[in-house]
Amino acid sequence: MVSALIVSLLFVAAFLAIVLPLGWLDMGRVTRAQHLIAAGSPYIDVDPPEQYALAHPHGSVSMPYPHTVDLARNLDRSVTLVIHGHFFRAALATHRLRKAGFRVLSLGSARVEGI
Repeated sequence: MVSALIVSLLFVAAFLAIVLPLGWLDMGRVTRAQHLIAAGSPYIDVDPPEQYALAHPHGSVSMPYPHTVDLARNLDRSVTLVIHGHFFRAALATHRLRKAGFRVLSLGSARVEGI
C-alpha cells in the first residue's frame, strides 16, 4: 500500500517537472509572438481554407500549407513571420519557409489573441 502511494507521488512529481517548464516555454513563445505581431510581423495561418473559414486567430491571414512559400514570396525576408496552424502543418510550413530564407516563429496550435 505504501509503495503504491510512493510510486504515485513520484509519478506526479516527474510529470510536473516535465510539464511545467514546457508550459513556461510555450508562454514565452506566445509572448514573443505578441510583440512581433504588434511590431508589424505577419501572422499567418497555414491551415486549409475550410478550417480558416470556420475559425482562425484574430488578425491572421490565410496562407494554406503547402502553398505557404509561394504565397509568402513577396513578403520581406528580414521580418519574422509568425506561423499558426495544426501542429504538423505549422512545423512543415515553418521548415519550408526557413529553407526559403524567411525568419519564422512557429506557434503550432497556440493562438495569440488580443492584438
